[in-house]
Amino acid sequence: MSPTPTSKLQSVQHGIVSVRSRRLRAIGTVLLAGILLMSLYGVFGLMPTLRASSKRVNESRAIAASQGTVVQSGTGVSTPTVVTPEMRQSRKLARALAAQVIFAWIYWTVCALLLVGLLLIAWLDFRELSRQYDNERIALFAEASAQAARHRSDD
Repeated sequence: MSPTPTSKLQSVQHGIVSVRSRRLRAIGTVLLAGILLMSLYGVFGLMPTLRASSKRVNESRAIAASQGTVVQSGTGVSTPTVVTPEMRQSRKLARALAAQVIFAWIYWTVCALLLVGLLLIAWLDFRELSRQYDNERIALFAEASAQAARHRSDD
């Protein structure tokens, strides 16, 4: 008994999305969710903290510069007289800001690499889907030509 055209169509449509394609889509969904969460945290959590730290360092430098320098008359050049606690604090804050900037660069680099990975997964899924589609199309043409040959031999 030959299958009805409707059931044959359903089996073809079901066969296009393979197990590998479903797995790639699941991985892609997880990567997309991770990228979205990382981007949201980066924009609303990481970057404002970095801006606030930068502002604090600039304010600290201004305070340290005003308290620890003497302007020599005639030259207009300011030279440090002593290292004040404010200057030490300014240096510590500058090093902390540098560490935060390095962390932010690493964070956004990881986010970009995940995005590249997502594009790779999407390409692999497209390739798998195309391969499955070609296999199903070849099978349908082979079945159609076999049926045509049977009908010709029956006549």
